[in-house]
Amino acid sequence: MTQKIQNKITFSFIGITAYIFTDVVHEVMGHTGTAFVLGIHTTLLTSVYYRSNPGNFIVSLGGPTANLILAALLFFILRRKTNLSFHTSLFLLIALSYNLFWFSGTLLDSSFNRMGDWSYAVKMLNIGTFGKPLLILAGIIAYIVSFRIIRPHVAKMKERFPGYPLKHGIYFSYYAAVIAAVAAGLLFAPGRMHAALEGLLEMIASLPILFLRTKQDVKINHAIKRPPLVFYGMVGILFAVFCLTMGHGLFNI
Repeated sequence: MTQKIQNKITFSFIGITAYIFTDVVHEVMGHTGTAFVLGIHTTLLTSVYYRSNPGNFIVSLGGPTANLILAALLFFILRRKTNLSFHTSLFLLIALSYNLFWFSGTLLDSSFNRMGDWSYAVKMLNIGTFGKPLLILAGIIAYIVSFRIIRPHVAKMKERFPGYPLKHGIYFSYYAAVIAAVAAGLLFAPGRMHAALEGLLEMIASLPILFLRTKQDVKINHAIKRPPLVFYGMVGILFAVFCLTMGHGLFNI
């Protein structure tokens, strides 16, 4: 197996792991965790859907809030840790990006989606006709701020790992995450295509990651040490479990 193919496979597995991590934080730790604390019954939990009975706007906001809190933690780790490997740094950078962009994306999604995470809160607060433009404005600002937060970490990685394929790492990890999100959505039997589309939309929220300035100034000339084979096996098992639970959907928790 050539070094390039090996790198692409590794980057893809990193992207899938970052996607699962972000999704579990949003749906399980965010929505479901908030509902549990408030004593609200969860009726549906999947990789793309969450429902509770009764509905509660605090539970709805729990998902994006969890992503924002995790992003702050990842930001702190990337800022303080200077001895991380290329693969570990790449995973943390991608996870930081996904969590920030998912938070930003939920704002824009709720501006036209009545079932969005922020939609119920806007309705309960009686913001009225100002709700949609406020969500759009907040979403745009959130994306701009997110981009400015992520960009220095990209520059830091380019400086620490000159000659390493950072651009390929981000691109292939993203493409693999998109495929994983759609594949998990297709397992939701009551509405496979719609769930797959929702998974795609989740990852479209992170599309700005492809527009980060990741091009190196030098030719790629480093052979990256491959992670141990157990890494690939663990990610494979993790994705299988994710698909059979979050992908399939958990009811009446």
